[in-house]
Amino acid sequence: MNVNGTAGTLVLSASMESAGSGWLFNLTNEMLKSVGCSDVREVREQYGLDDVLQWDNCNVGFLDEASWDRLQPAIADGHTFVVKSHRKPTALARRLCAEGRVKATYIHRDPRDVVVSAYQRGKLRRANGHRDSFARLRTMDMATMWMRSRQIPVYDAWRSQPNTMIVRYEDLSDDGVEVLRLLAQHLNVDPTDADLQRLVSDYTGESARERTGTHFIRGGRRRDEMTSGQLWRCNRICGATISRMGYEP
Repeated sequence: MNVNGTAGTLVLSASMESAGSGWLFNLTNEMLKSVGCSDVREVREQYGLDDVLQWDNCNVGFLDEASWDRLQPAIADGHTFVVKSHRKPTALARRLCAEGRVKATYIHRDPRDVVVSAYQRGKLRRANGHRDSFARLRTMDMATMWMRSRQIPVYDAWRSQPNTMIVRYEDLSDDGVEVLRLLAQHLNVDPTDADLQRLVSDYTGESARERTGTHFIRGGRRRDEMTSGQLWRCNRICGATISRMGYEP
């Protein structure tokens, strides 16, 4: 979208891993499209950004000088679009957010449920012959330490970043329309209520998973799939963050 020749805005959809990151990214992309902004996948193709915006959900990783320079022509041409990241805000990202040239969101879910999801994802990855970071999570306790060392620092960094909209997976699940309404205000766009209702309907459930690769897992998995000892250790190690996020012990 180019309004009177003005530059566009980059929306940085940051997230905890295994916490609905693809879901919020796709909802954001579709909401921007509904108000006349650009589909990021079309921007990626038009400007040859496959090496910068990787995989289906256009993951930029760290927003550093090199990636920002590659994105600049599209932004200068007036395109407003969303990209995804699981990384901490860089010094550049912090400055661009302060200047209003980047709008940031960050989604997380209950760390205990993420630990379960990451552990089970690791089992599946190993069974399929992969050796990535998830495949190395061979026990629930290893997944808990991964949460403490890899995920919580990213959450803390975004939580301390001014002008970042923090979203809880559980809130998006419970009242997606209201979360999207707040997101629209954060991004200074004005979709109709009908559009918001349609997006929540279109991007929830099995059909959305098949179309976008997102997945929807009920909350509270820790109660069914963690032993009492595993849950105790996770609460002990991650308890301060769990409380800061507003979850019950």
